[in-house]
Amino acid sequence: MTTPPPPPEHDAAVRQGRKGSRCASCGRRVGASGCSEHGRSLEGDTAPEISSEPEAPLPAFRGYRTERMLGRGGFGMVYAAVSTAPPNVGRRVAIKLARDDRAGAAQRLAHELVALRLVGQPHVPEVLDAGVLASGSPYIVMELVEARTLAEILVARGGALPPAEACAITRALLTSLRAVHDEGLVHRDIKPENILVTEPPGRATVLDLGLARREGVMPARTTPPEEGAMVGTIEYMAPEQCEGRAELDARADVYAVGVILYEMLAGPPPFWGPPAAVREGHLSRRPARLERAAGAPIPTALEDIVLRCLEKDPAARYTNARELDEALAAIPLGTEPEAGKAPGSPGDPATKGSGKPQAVDRASSAGAGPRSSDASASERRTVALLHFTSQLDPIALQGRIEPIGGHVMRASSGRYAVAFGHEADENPVRLAIRAAQDLVARGICERVWIDLANVSVTTRPDGSKRLLSPHLARIGQAPLPASTAPILLSPAARGVLTEADLSELLSLFGAKAVEESELSGAEDPTTRLGHVGPPLVGRDDLLETLALAALRSVREGVPSVAVIVGDPGHGKSHLRRLLVERMRTLVPLGAVVDLRAPEPIVGGGDSVRDLLSAALGLPASMPAEGRKAALRERLGPASSPEAEAALALALGWVGPPRGDETTDFPGLRALEAAPFALGATLRVAGGEALRRRAERTPLCVVLDDAQFADEATLGILEHATLAEARAPIFVCALGRPVFKENHPSWAERAAHRDVFDLGPLDPQSAASLVRALLAPAENVPELAVRRLVERTQGIPLLLVELVRGLKGAGIVRRHEGGRGFYVATDELDRVPDLPLIEWLAHREIDALSPAERAHARLVATVGAEVTPEEISGILRGILRRLDQSGESSEFPLDARIGIERLLNTGVLRRQRHGRVGFRHALVRETIARGVPEALRRKIHLTCAEYYRDTPGPPEGPPEEQRLPQLAYHAARAGLCDVAETAYMALAEAARARHTYVDAERFYTLALEQQASTGTRRGGAYRGRGLMRYRVGRYHDALADFAEARAAASAAGDAMEIVEILLDEATALDWMGEHAASRDKVHEAQALVAGRATPLLSARILLGIGRSHYRFSLKEEALDALTRAATEAAALGEAGYETQVIALLMLGYLEQGIGRHAEAERALDRAVTLCDTHGDALHLAASINTRGVLRGFQGERQRMISDLERVISLGRELGQDYIEWTGHFNLGECLYLMAELEAAEPHVAQARAIDERPMGGEPRTASILLQARMLLYRGDIENARALAARARGGTSAPLTVPSDDVLCSMIELAAEDAGEEAWEALEARSERYSIGQERIEVVEARGLSALRRGRWREAARHLERALALSRQIPNVIGKRLARHLAEAMRD
Repeated sequence: MTTPPPPPEHDAAVRQGRKGSRCASCGRRVGASGCSEHGRSLEGDTAPEISSEPEAPLPAFRGYRTERMLGRGGFGMVYAAVSTAPPNVGRRVAIKLARDDRAGAAQRLAHELVALRLVGQPHVPEVLDAGVLASGSPYIVMELVEARTLAEILVARGGALPPAEACAITRALLTSLRAVHDEGLVHRDIKPENILVTEPPGRATVLDLGLARREGVMPARTTPPEEGAMVGTIEYMAPEQCEGRAELDARADVYAVGVILYEMLAGPPPFWGPPAAVREGHLSRRPARLERAAGAPIPTALEDIVLRCLEKDPAARYTNARELDEALAAIPLGTEPEAGKAPGSPGDPATKGSGKPQAVDRASSAGAGPRSSDASASERRTVALLHFTSQLDPIALQGRIEPIGGHVMRASSGRYAVAFGHEADENPVRLAIRAAQDLVARGICERVWIDLANVSVTTRPDGSKRLLSPHLARIGQAPLPASTAPILLSPAARGVLTEADLSELLSLFGAKAVEESELSGAEDPTTRLGHVGPPLVGRDDLLETLALAALRSVREGVPSVAVIVGDPGHGKSHLRRLLVERMRTLVPLGAVVDLRAPEPIVGGGDSVRDLLSAALGLPASMPAEGRKAALRERLGPASSPEAEAALALALGWVGPPRGDETTDFPGLRALEAAPFALGATLRVAGGEALRRRAERTPLCVVLDDAQFADEATLGILEHATLAEARAPIFVCALGRPVFKENHPSWAERAAHRDVFDLGPLDPQSAASLVRALLAPAENVPELAVRRLVERTQGIPLLLVELVRGLKGAGIVRRHEGGRGFYVATDELDRVPDLPLIEWLAHREIDALSPAERAHARLVATVGAEVTPEEISGILRGILRRLDQSGESSEFPLDARIGIERLLNTGVLRRQRHGRVGFRHALVRETIARGVPEALRRKIHLTCAEYYRDTPGPPEGPPEEQRLPQLAYHAARAGLCDVAETAYMALAEAARARHTYVDAERFYTLALEQQASTGTRRGGAYRGRGLMRYRVGRYHDALADFAEARAAASAAGDAMEIVEILLDEATALDWMGEHAASRDKVHEAQALVAGRATPLLSARILLGIGRSHYRFSLKEEALDALTRAATEAAALGEAGYETQVIALLMLGYLEQGIGRHAEAERALDRAVTLCDTHGDALHLAASINTRGVLRGFQGERQRMISDLERVISLGRELGQDYIEWTGHFNLGECLYLMAELEAAEPHVAQARAIDERPMGGEPRTASILLQARMLLYRGDIENARALAARARGGTSAPLTVPSDDVLCSMIELAAEDAGEEAWEALEARSERYSIGQERIEVVEARGLSALRRGRWREAARHLERALALSRQIPNVIGKRLARHLAEAMRD
């Protein structure tokens, strides 16, 4: 960190008596008469040094007659003189003389002489002569330029200049400054006092080059240290000059020119006032908007140039004077500026009012922090509330509550409300329960009701907090809930506690001390995480390592220490609880001490007392007569008066002796007399007592929140685990990173020491935790899981709380008419109320300064990941809006500096591609929600305009980054049309990428805008429906299609209705509703009536072929599907999906009739198309069919591999049907291979999946497959029962003919039907059965005869089946041969 240098040096040549002063109210330059608006209030912060000593005699210079002093600077004096020597007799000149009372003045003048000669006139005064006085002081003779300084012009004008004039002066200045830069020089002190301007502006002469140096590293200073390391004039110094950097270049002068141009346009410079405030302004504050400062319109292009000059980062400024001059030349300026529309004009949807410019106040210019209107002064927060009645005096109660972090919000007629907020690192509800227990235990009240409430927090001038809530009025009028328990929790308060939390509290306060209310009946699994709390995921290995380390320590007598370090929310406390449980199991005869160090603000505990009491078995209070004996017994040989006294004091049995009072522990006097003796004695005595305790029974100590533990506790544990002691002690300390930073070598002398860093969960473990938390929902799409993991960065606490909040908001739902559950994937971006995350967020930002806090709120509102450039651009737009309401001082920090500071505090972290984001994404969302609504809407509106106007590639960001930001901010700013258009574009792009979860979400967001009606809105419904059936939300998809069809009907768009009918047919087919799907196809076919487009024609053919296939019309299906594939292929990209579906169905049909080569070609083509398009849905279907083909080809392992991949893809997509298909086909193939044990789990899983969305009744195919397996095993009765179930208890034929054939096969085999019935069935099978099902029918006939001992009949039919297997592709051949051999043998 750069040490702030002392105030700058002044070395300006100004006119004598013209002191450069500013008005203390407005910052404008004023003359002797003072400010025309604010009177004579003067401030001399820009003045050069003016001596109060009597004026010295004028010096004599050879060849010149000195007339008068022109001015005095910090290192030189300037005189007007007339030449008396030829050839310039009578010429008026200026002579600059180095002061002999300032060290380094002569050297500076020498530097200036070199610089003046390098640059030359007309850019700088011409050098006419140089010399040295008899006293040794050097001087330079220069031309006397007859012009006023810019400082004098500004004083005379009394305020801002018109933009055209200001730009003309600036360009004249840049012409001269360009000459300086072309010589490789940096001026380092450009300011109005050093610029002479001819009027009208035609020439600007730069003065005072005494600080000018070559670009790059400046030479070492020769001036004494007291002269200061910071050179220049503070109001015009670049940030790098303010920091005293050695390396400077032309961009430092560009910054100064930006300050001067700002001052000419506005009146005051961007930062003025006390030097410290001005320096801080240059380093970190953003200047007030020019238009607001000037009180008049300023062209946007000109303001952008000024702001670029004033960038804190030199790399963001113009490179030199030449580049800046070119930028100014490109602005068309007349005598009046052409300003853009003011943000406060009626056309601006964010503001209303006159748009009158506001006066600049000094606070914003001088870099002060946010005003009292800052959101932190009054905001909504969630607190834990204790409600109880008590006779205790309010003042006395306040004395008990405030030390432990509570605020008394209400005290009226004996009824109290006490709030606990986020100030402590403790869950406020846990803290409230501890306070409640203390109140009850002390008899202050009998019962306490604990609830959560939103309160308004106002900061008083003295920094104290005032909490208000309408919740209190209701509670004050209502009786406390009835209960026999002294502490009663509301559902909201219970919701932020895990079961482990509650168990811990019950163990502390008694089983009936804490009770829940209003939780009667069965818990709803869709909204609660369950009382068991989150599972331990991703930490299993660490838990096992720690448990084994504890076991080894106690068995081998090796004192061991484990240190677990992790940020809040990474699961330390959860790990601790499970470790304690595990150690109590592994070390049943040992003592396991479970401690948690209290945070200092919380109180209610003392870590050293808790340690000694628990580990040594000593109570908090003990009769005086037994104390010494108890301590001596615990200490053994280490006992001494001092050791006993130290332990007694730590246990709270005694206090420090006062005066001459007697004490039972005389060692206290000795400890009091020797400095630091108490700490050292307690460390050794406590450590020895723990060792002695461990020698009797092994000891394990687990210390949570070790960062809060006092030095005595840590010292005792460190001494107890010294390697030389060889005691069976294991210590596990869990703390935040600050614990390791503050105690890097703690316990290093233990016999064994491990340090483990507990980071976020790895992606796989985080995904597993999400799936477990989302239970009972199954088959959650992988993309949805990944989204939740990314939103929480895999941090366990954030994951648990986010899923808890989302479940409470209803994203886990029951399937319509089913027993299963699913996740509403398009609602995952909700921001539910999350009290724990809110408390974490407030703890993070409350540690920041007010300016940093405001910047954090701005960044949080802008987005999850931003760049400094985005924040800079957006901040400018926001300020234009905030200027209208006088709120611009809400954000005082420069955009880039604010981000750097938030990065340094750890609130932000660097992401990929130069972007930054919050360390905790949910914290960002919570912070953004805390921004006042009016301000938040202005930010969103500005962001929407910024991203709308941002150019696309290559100049700007890619569309996939810009469009989501535009849509998000437009939606929140109320720009519904813009948001809907952007969301629709995002949805279509995601749909084209086959990322169905994202597409569904974007369609939903588009529909939420309610911006359009008719066909456009119908298109959004249709698009969402297409995505929803792809993620298994079939009923929701059909509802969307119904909305879309209604919109198309209202518009009279018959062809759109046909398209939607075909979409509905596809969704119904995925649901297994084949008859309903066929009806939709027929309806579409009738409606199109010869008017079909080529794509519609191909889609109708696909629907017809699919229906034929489902109803076992193989030849008809082959014909329609072949035509569909051909027509779709000719359409290119538009026909992709129709083509690929037709191909994969052809692959299945052709393999069933023995055309293996054709099937393989069709499937290979389908797989290639799916891979090219990234289409996982149809890729799964293609691989599924290919897997069955590979089984037919005898490639068992490749078949299993393909079908297992199908199952995996189904889970990844959240598609029950695909997962079901994979399990069904793998189970069926393994069954037909007679591998019944391997088939059984897949058949069972297929039935289980069926029951999730479809209710209690699985698909007919699933029932029949299980019945076929039972029949094959010989379990005739159960097979018959399942066949009857498949028919629904009737004798009617099944809808799908091939299914009816299989059902009849089971029935005939079960009843030993005659030849005629079997012949009729085989005839039906020949027509309708798919592939090897026809072989299975003949086999079942043979096996039926075999079971009944009709060997010859059985052999005949099995021989027929074997012959068929040589004609029809199958996997059944080997088992047929085995059964035939069995029949022949018998």
